[in-house]
Amino acid sequence: MKAFPNLCRFSEDERDGMPPITRFAAMVGCPSKYLYLTEPEYQKSDSYCIHKFKDLQVRHVNNTLETFHAKSQLEKCPEVIDSFFKPGGTLTVINGYPALSETYLLFWHMVCHFAAIKLSSPIKNREVGFSFIGNFKLEQESYHCLKLNTLAFGPALDEINNYHVMTYVETMLRYDDLNKILLTSTTDVTGLLERLRIIPGNVDYFFNLSEKMDASKKRKKTVEVI
Repeated sequence: MKAFPNLCRFSEDERDGMPPITRFAAMVGCPSKYLYLTEPEYQKSDSYCIHKFKDLQVRHVNNTLETFHAKSQLEKCPEVIDSFFKPGGTLTVINGYPALSETYLLFWHMVCHFAAIKLSSPIKNREVGFSFIGNFKLEQESYHCLKLNTLAFGPALDEINNYHVMTYVETMLRYDDLNKILLTSTTDVTGLLERLRIIPGNVDYFFNLSEKMDASKKRKKTVEVI
């Protein structure tokens, strides 16, 4: 079996000089400008206040509308991290529009938080893994998966063509038993999910963010509800 594609941006020598949590986040693919999120102050539940959550409305198959409020999204952040350490094949959607900077900031915050928890009990969590494949098409018949693996992919945009749609659909079907994170950037989350054959009611966690200042800068911990 092959390992999932590695999006690490650091050489082996560079990784050797990193603390364990930082090294793990870097191996998943975390860029250097987000590695400050491995610092202890960002491993606390209230640290997610740095993100600019925005209310999100989705339409279910019975035509009813459901609103995911910014405050409730903030409160769900620690819960979704905990879900990565449990079986069940959860699906998390992180949407950011008009820019992807806030999407990636939240995503890498979650990856760094995951790394801190995993390495706090490395023996207990040795079968827990995390992979980010971007938009890479998985050509092999099978890839090595730990017993509890979270697979993140995307971003899926409104402009995706039929080839990319099939790539997403195949990934969802092949790894239905894994916890998954789908990164998106759209004004119509319901419409994009429909293209990907995802029923909104089957999404366990929705997060919606809007653009803020440069994501490489640390900022005051406040929640903005729009």
